[in-house]
Amino acid sequence: MIPYFPNLAAFAFPATSTAGSSMWDQVISVYQRAFEHSNQELWTSSIRIVQEHAARAWVEASQSCMAALAENAAAIQQRAFTELVGAQQEAATIATTQISEALTGS
Repeated sequence: MIPYFPNLAAFAFPATSTAGSSMWDQVISVYQRAFEHSNQELWTSSIRIVQEHAARAWVEASQSCMAALAENAAAIQQRAFTELVGAQQEAATIATTQISEALTGS
């Protein structure tokens, strides 16, 4: 939660003379500058933190996605190779049977 810094100029200070009024204006100005600097620093640092976390989350998500895609591709490639070996064995069985039948005349 971002703290709220009140506008000190809104407070009514008793002034008995022009010199007193000028003093309060100067005092208020000092506090306003301090609050404005703190408020600006809070906003700037908060924005920087959000940007850093968003960038880190984006990188981590991209890396996680790439790892998942690589695992998926490896698993599919392994299944495809297993199916290819099975198809090769089935094709060899068919060819062997056909050649055996042709040679034996059955």
